[in-house]
Amino acid sequence: MNLKKILLSLLCLTFIICLSGCKEKKALTISEFKDIMKKYNYVLDETASKELLNKEENKILKDAIIEKNEESKTTITFYTLNNIKDTKEYFNNTSIAKELQKGSISNNNTNNYQSLSLINGDNYSYIARFDNTIIEISSKTSNEEAIQELLKEINY
Repeated sequence: MNLKKILLSLLCLTFIICLSGCKEKKALTISEFKDIMKKYNYVLDETASKELLNKEENKILKDAIIEKNEESKTTITFYTLNNIKDTKEYFNNTSIAKELQKGSISNNNTNNYQSLSLINGDNYSYIARFDNTIIEISSKTSNEEAIQELLKEINY
């Protein structure tokens, strides 16, 4: 009887410890994203970011920035929108999502998160939607491992 109580107590304690160690995943802010990009030697393309925001079809965007790494030939665009409904709509209508949905893709989809990735020849494309944010990446397949490392760090 005592052994059962001890085992049950240990099981409950283990369960509580496991739950307390779990962090809730949350979307990045523009500021957090910029800080992380600096660590990975990306440079903000202010002109392209402003042009993107000024396009008539992008009025739905709250904010957007384009980061580039010339050495790896990688471009990362990070968008914020006003709500999840607008984010889903924008995500599904981006040219990269449309192209990715045509071919053989890797797809991960939940209510507040969706990602698509595609390798086409030497080109690697990735797009993810998380809450009211979208990240879009274009690079060479040789950079896929480094991009996956970055995505793991930012939880996208």
